[in-house]
Amino acid sequence: MGEILNWKSNCRIVLVQPKFAGNIGMTARAMANFGFSNLYLVDPLANHHDIQATMMAREATHILRDAKVVATLQEAIAATHYVIGTSGKISRNEADQPSPTPKWVVGHLESQFPSGCGLAILFGSETDGLTKDHLQYCQQRMLIPTVAEHPSMNLGQAVGVCLYELSQIRWHSLPTLAPNQQNSATIADIERLVQVFEQSLRRTTSKWDGHHVQNIIALRQLLAKASLQKKELQALYQIARTLERLVELGGAADSPE
Repeated sequence: MGEILNWKSNCRIVLVQPKFAGNIGMTARAMANFGFSNLYLVDPLANHHDIQATMMAREATHILRDAKVVATLQEAIAATHYVIGTSGKISRNEADQPSPTPKWVVGHLESQFPSGCGLAILFGSETDGLTKDHLQYCQQRMLIPTVAEHPSMNLGQAVGVCLYELSQIRWHSLPTLAPNQQNSATIADIERLVQVFEQSLRRTTSKWDGHHVQNIIALRQLLAKASLQKKELQALYQIARTLERLVELGGAADSPE
């Protein structure tokens, strides 16, 4: 059990702009039920110290007390390596793929998730869910099947369902942690590289449109799914910086003296 709990200690449960204190408390209680402890609140619209939160948390008030409040999603996931976003529906591009139910995601993690790396599970607000801007940072979506007449679940209930399934992961079934996996690139490392590529692309085009945005999103997700080591990412970063300098020199050459 100690190894399983150690895996859960590297997992962040991230609520993006939660609106109701009671749901934050329900989330904390579900986390305690299944052995999770790291709660992150991104730009919350409710106070997690509110009486409604503490009442719903019951014996999990320690999770509320230790919750990290951050202004942006990037801050919440910066030190992680793999991000899963919960969603009420799948995109057209994912329609021909296996339905990413919590049980399916557990099987995927058991075969692919490198032991010791940080995991983040994202939940959107009660009214809006996760937006496209949020989901672009996710390497995997997770969908809870519901009946068509009542597709929307309470936030706290959704967290409970997902964490129950995730708690079924057994550490011994995951890939063994190799020494170099301790140097895996984080989401923050990847984002620094993506920003360099984006800056270079913006300098080479007179019109930045949705096509370019989609290319950047695709690049971000591709790099994250590649499970790169920091050294590998650094090599790509040096290449990107070289391209950036070439773009700058090209721009200087075209300008009047």
